[in-house]
Amino acid sequence: YSVTIDYGLKISEMIDAGRYDWQNDDINERNFPVKSKGVIETKLVLVHLNKMASTAEVEAELERWGLRATTLEELLAFGASYPDEVQREFPVLALGSSWVDPAGRRYVPCLRRFGSERRLFLEWDSCHWRVHCRFLAVRK
Repeated sequence: YSVTIDYGLKISEMIDAGRYDWQNDDINERNFPVKSKGVIETKLVLVHLNKMASTAEVEAELERWGLRATTLEELLAFGASYPDEVQREFPVLALGSSWVDPAGRRYVPCLRRFGSERRLFLEWDSCHWRVHCRFLAVRK
């Protein structure tokens, strides 16, 4: 999946470009500051392990394949570029960005559907990711 990421945009502008029906309010500039600069074109890979897996297991598989987990900015570019092709079928996670809530729970950004809506969620990084999850990655 080819995408263009404009790191000059604020997270809120990247979210607006995706035209989501709903988004988690904790996905914002304060919790997910943009750290890169410029405009970058890249190709993203959608990884399906076809089994329940922990974050560590997913990251080990990505490493073995010469990939790294995408960041929120890359996920948002993917969602804006491919609004109806993937996230209506299964959850797409960006394990390369996370936010820890005041209770100490780690969450990662996720594109998914809810009924007919496209939503931008924060998914709790609990024990294992379900079989139907896909992980967005980029070549190192």
